[in-house]
Amino acid sequence: MEHVVIGAISVVAVFTIIIFSLYLQSWEKCMYIWAWSWLINLVGLIALLFLIFHYNDNLIITHTIASVYVAPLLLYLGSCEFFDRPVNKSIILGILAAGIFNITGIFIKLPFMLYFIPACICLFIMFFVTGRMFLQDSLKSFAGWFMLANGVHILGSPFLYPVDQYQHWGYFLTSFFFTGISISLLVHYFQNRNNMLARSEAKYQELADFLPDVVYEMDLNGRLTYVNKNAFAFWKATREDYDKGLNVLDFIVPEDRTKVKENIQKLIMGVDTGPNEYTGQRRDGTRFPVIIRSTPIYRKGKAVGFRGFIIDITERKKLEMKMQYLSCYDALTGLKSRYGFQQDVARLLENNTYKLGVIICDVDGLKLVNDTMGHHAGDEMLKCVARIIKKMTRDIDVTARVGGDEFCIVVPVTRSGIVEETAQLLRKGITGHNKTNPKLPLSLSVGYAIGDDPANDLMQLYKQADDFMYRNKLHHSQSNRSAIVQTLMKALKARDFITEGHAERLQDLVIDIASIIRLSEEKLSDLRLLAQFHDIGKVGIPDRILFKPGPLTGEEKKEMERHCEIGFRIARSSNELASIAEWVLRHHEWWNGEGYPLGLKREEIPLECRILAIADAYDAMTSDRPYRKAMSHFEALVELKAGAGTQFDPHLIAKFIKAAGKNACDQAANI
Repeated sequence: MEHVVIGAISVVAVFTIIIFSLYLQSWEKCMYIWAWSWLINLVGLIALLFLIFHYNDNLIITHTIASVYVAPLLLYLGSCEFFDRPVNKSIILGILAAGIFNITGIFIKLPFMLYFIPACICLFIMFFVTGRMFLQDSLKSFAGWFMLANGVHILGSPFLYPVDQYQHWGYFLTSFFFTGISISLLVHYFQNRNNMLARSEAKYQELADFLPDVVYEMDLNGRLTYVNKNAFAFWKATREDYDKGLNVLDFIVPEDRTKVKENIQKLIMGVDTGPNEYTGQRRDGTRFPVIIRSTPIYRKGKAVGFRGFIIDITERKKLEMKMQYLSCYDALTGLKSRYGFQQDVARLLENNTYKLGVIICDVDGLKLVNDTMGHHAGDEMLKCVARIIKKMTRDIDVTARVGGDEFCIVVPVTRSGIVEETAQLLRKGITGHNKTNPKLPLSLSVGYAIGDDPANDLMQLYKQADDFMYRNKLHHSQSNRSAIVQTLMKALKARDFITEGHAERLQDLVIDIASIIRLSEEKLSDLRLLAQFHDIGKVGIPDRILFKPGPLTGEEKKEMERHCEIGFRIARSSNELASIAEWVLRHHEWWNGEGYPLGLKREEIPLECRILAIADAYDAMTSDRPYRKAMSHFEALVELKAGAGTQFDPHLIAKFIKAAGKNACDQAANI
């Protein structure tokens, strides 16, 4: 029997050492708990050996009994940790109570079976619950079956212990089961960890295959030892190519391979090279930009290879080129932007041997066009000017849009008079454009300056040319604005809004009303001008709103109401219309203050605007519209009277109706 116990001690000692060493490698909590279980079991077996040799010391007995309960308890707790199961507190309390009762029973000399049977039942439950955890994980688990068998063996011990022949076999079976539990537990542990590793590798492979980029591993010579699924489509390669052996250098253009080798050596020496850009080369010979990021794979502190990813940055490069283009070129005109202009000038100055000239061009009236006809019209003017500049300059000239309405040309003076000729060509180009496009004439103020030495400060030349341009602009600024206004006035006459002859009829009506209240000749002249051009702001309203046959929406009404402000800006910019600019702004105000755009009321509204409101309404009612027939003279007068005191000046309405009635009587008398 002593030999059996000594053998068991040897086995448990070996597995205690193994489990502790595994714990030190993995630092897993379950291994730590199991190691203490085996160590306590080892102490218990050593204490049992002393008891067998008749060392019946109470301390030895206590150690033996304690190990019998604590070792299985720790085996249970370690298994709960291993399988991530909750701990049953009832089992722990039951085992502790049974252990205390067992030790107490020995010391107070209770009958042996009185405390031995409950102890065996508790230990059976412990081994049964622990073994079931292993079998739930896998029915093929020998550890689970050994634990169940050991539990049954312990449960039967109270009945077989009195048999002398069984005592030797009992110790043998206990040693056998503990040996089996030890070996099979380690086997189960390694199988479980291998399964976890396999699942982890499968997840890694699945994730790597999901990525649109290349994930790879290679040895120190660049030979690929692993690639994800996307790598084959990425490089236009096949699985057979990979199986034969592929080197990462096969997918890099020859001119970049030296750089790749240098970076590999740096990585081996522990230098982080960061992401590197190369030109990749597919199996079909196509080239494209890539980023490669690599990190060393270490084994026992020594680099044995590399792993990383490869990204196709073709789209990013296209975006970078687009961004670079947008930063260097003006998106509207296609000429260089201020930033691109500065870069081109810097390159020009590096190798320039010529004197330089600077031409500054400013588009006249751009703000007026933007404010009245909309930015789309202003943008079209800028594009036309840019086309003329491109056409009239040489390839060696540097052209750019350097401001909202300002262009600059740097001209290398390759021959005498070239700067003046270029400026003259620009003026001719503008004149030619205006002949073929009379609807919206262009006007360009041009100034230039010429350096007398290649080393002249370009910024100083720019300032001189800019000053020259502004002097020219001041000389003909009014005529330029007038030309634009004249064009708008022609457009107004050509469109004759709403009905044919509206402007002429309106002039006659306002003169009739003005005559009733005896306005001066000077006022009559301005009033006639107001009647003709009060709606000039409508040239800036889209046709879809202006000529809409049905009612306008809320947003369309707001857009239509802008014509007063647009017309005000146009009139203010023209000598011919400046005198009526304020009236143009106010001609839609109502007597009760509900008009627009200022909300004026009563006498705050200019008299001329009050007269125009009556004449405009009368003509509108007595003229055919797409959606209704014209009213009769009498019906129109009734409507005007209904609007007196709200929309119209009631005093003027009364005089207008009275005069209209008298005229009707006079006409009847002449029949």
